[in-house]
Amino acid sequence: MGLSLLTCKWALQIVLHLLDSPKRPSELKKLIEGIEERVLFDRLKRLYSAGLIGKRESYSYPKETFYYLKEPEKVRAVGDWVSGLDLPLQDMVPSLVIFRPEENTGNR
Repeated sequence: MGLSLLTCKWALQIVLHLLDSPKRPSELKKLIEGIEERVLFDRLKRLYSAGLIGKRESYSYPKETFYYLKEPEKVRAVGDWVSGLDLPLQDMVPSLVIFRPEENTGNR
């Protein structure tokens, strides 16, 4: 897993939002406050190239593209391990926004 990629601003938030289900880029843009469209597509491209996420395209018109985590169980395992360390993550990675999917049940 490309853990160094997850320290890039926005990449971790994208991965965490993909934990529960595949999402279209437009859904991710609405969920991640402040991300610009070009940055979102750049991070999706990098995560895809690194093999962390997959891409599924529909055959309908208009064509829809969905991104999904290839191995969500590994991401959850790393998250559980980091949570157990009780480290000041915000100080270690300033661009990191702590996100817990179970706390984000409402729609934005």
